[in-house]
Amino acid sequence: MKLILGHLINFGSMFGLAFTFCAAVLSSIPLLGAFIWWDVSIITNVGWETVSYFARISIACATIMGLWFTFSKEGQLAAKEFVEGK
Repeated sequence: MKLILGHLINFGSMFGLAFTFCAAVLSSIPLLGAFIWWDVSIITNVGWETVSYFARISIACATIMGLWFTFSKEGQLAAKEFVEGK
């Protein structure tokens, strides 16, 4: 049971890091466009459909990264260290 908790903690930590990174990158795309064209109307024209699409991409990427870390060698070792209390 403690090993499962270790895997869940690994998944959650990588999910949080990856989601934050993806959200920061995707939210900077309209800002980059506004800087290049020097027009703030690009930012104000971003609709909820675009925000929802970016959120779905961020969640999907973060889930893949979390699963990848959980089943990687580093994630397995981290879960075993959690069980052993190191």
